[in-house]
Amino acid sequence: MDNLNLLPFFATPDLLPAPLPTTKAIEASQDLLKEHDGRRVVRVGAHFVIKYGVDVALTEGENMLFLKQFSTIQIPDVYAIYSTKMRKINVSQSPISSWRISSGTVWTSCWASLDTQAKSTVVDQLQICFTQLRQIPSHGYYGLVGRRPICSFGNCGLRESASGSHWGHTKFPNQVYRNHNETKGKQIR
Repeated sequence: MDNLNLLPFFATPDLLPAPLPTTKAIEASQDLLKEHDGRRVVRVGAHFVIKYGVDVALTEGENMLFLKQFSTIQIPDVYAIYSTKMRKINVSQSPISSWRISSGTVWTSCWASLDTQAKSTVVDQLQICFTQLRQIPSHGYYGLVGRRPICSFGNCGLRESASGSHWGHTKFPNQVYRNHNETKGKQIR
């Protein structure tokens, strides 16, 4: 995945369960699943869940593609990741299991009502996922998919050489500390 073609990403037509919805169809969807701070998650038709808005992290879709390639964790298929002039858009398979249980119930609204056995089953499944994540081989650097610099730890906006996209584990902690000191007083999101 280090040679990942950067965005935009569109799955080949033979992998699509239906034609991708247009931007107009996405914005017109009345099936709102979640809305928060410049992000909306909507369902369009029977096959697609779309996260879009001015504050959508396209790296979320890229990370899903990475996990599909390097693990067997069950995650939604990603059909498109792209941005338009005013919006960033992730299009994936419906339903998104991390937000909804198979019956369509949102996790946060049903957790308290689950019995101990059901909660234990969920925790066991999460443990299996975490174990698989830990088994993904290191690509020899700290950074985003495609050897791109990270944008966290207070280093957004710093030059690429200061963002750590090619460091190994010995240099990374020291640079995080330096970046923190360089950005003290700056607003960090």
